Amino acid sequence: MFYLKGIPIHFRKLTYDDLKMSYYNLMHLLSDTNIELINTLSLDELFTKLNDDYYIFVIVNIDNDFIIGSGTIKVLHPW
Repeated sequence: MFYLKGIPIHFRKLTYDDLKMSYYNLMHLLSDTNIELINTLSLDELFTKLNDDYYIFVIVNIDNDFIIGSGTIKVLHPW
């Protein structure tokens, strides 16, 4: 946890509850790749894909548990 302009925030991995609740509110901040993944896969397929090739992190305001940002790491497999 750290403070940004007095607001306590932290980073964590995307969860099922995030997708059900507030993550879709951030769609305008996402890359086209992330939007395509989320829109074309079921939740189970999405999390299988995320665990293999992608890691989506969210930045959360601890005061109100609201997602205020997102970031993605794509894992490139050398084989």
